[in-house]
Amino acid sequence: IKEPAPVKEIKVGSNVKVNNGAKTYTGGGLASYVYNRIHQVKQISGDRVVITYGGVTVAAVNKKDLTLV
Repeated sequence: IKEPAPVKEIKVGSNVKVNNGAKTYTGGGLASYVYNRIHQVKQISGDRVVITYGGVTVAAVNKKDLTLV
């Protein structure tokens, strides 16, 4: 019997992609290039996730709008 693979979870330091069509946590728009690059998770508070790129904060987004890479 094979054990199920551990569920990969988004956590601080994870590399993530923003899902197409996602908005900021407060409902604002995101620049088109945000969807094309890989970001790092800086902070998580409930379902609110702050993402950075190159050490610079990009936005706070909803966790459900991120895909782990």
